[in-house]
Amino acid sequence: MNHPVRILSLGPGDPELVTLKTLRQLQESDLIYVPATRQPATGRLLSRAASILAALDIPGERIRPFELPMERGREQAREAYRKLSRVVREEQSAGRRVAVVAEGDAGLYASVHYVGDLLCEAGAEVAYTPGIPAFIASAAAAGLHLVKGGESLLVLPSVATAAELLASAGEHTTVVMKLSQSREAVREAVARGGEFEWRYFENVGTDRQFVTDSPGEILRREFPYFSLLVVRRPSSGAFSE
Repeated sequence: MNHPVRILSLGPGDPELVTLKTLRQLQESDLIYVPATRQPATGRLLSRAASILAALDIPGERIRPFELPMERGREQAREAYRKLSRVVREEQSAGRRVAVVAEGDAGLYASVHYVGDLLCEAGAEVAYTPGIPAFIASAAAAGLHLVKGGESLLVLPSVATAAELLASAGEHTTVVMKLSQSREAVREAVARGGEFEWRYFENVGTDRQFVTDSPGEILRREFPYFSLLVVRRPSSGAFSE
């Protein structure tokens, strides 16, 4: 009997924000594949997802890190996912219960969805389990009411220019998810956008969580991979706490 491959969403980083359904499916899985990145200084693989699973008491022998290159060009990452999909398909065909995890929600800017697509093309059954996106957890951490009434929310993976971000913030509450890909454009927008309210979040849901609404402090941050920004005009009162 072939079990469906589970694509499981782990949420933003706090193990307690993993849903009960995801936890149950993790506990039922024979093999769990987690993304990992190699650290240039040490050569070691680092995986936030593996740390979450360890905190949930998932046995380490079930966890299988797969190296995911993080360079801006995505072809190497796609090749890593193609390789992973072949391995997962073989394990599923052997009757094992296999899961692949995504941080945040697997349906929101999660490249692990590429694995699901490849598996479906190969005829495998795939099932997705949702999770809490990082920007939702960030709003809760700061006590923000992101949108209300007739307001709109725009979520961007990155921005090309400061003008693009400022124009968006004039119309919507705007979330920029991958700040490490937009450092200069975001810094310019923060420096120019004194009429807006800015909220910066870093490593939300972990012991390294950092939140600030100070434009000066935002400009001093390095914008690591796990960082995001929420910006809009203050007249709506959406940032009332």
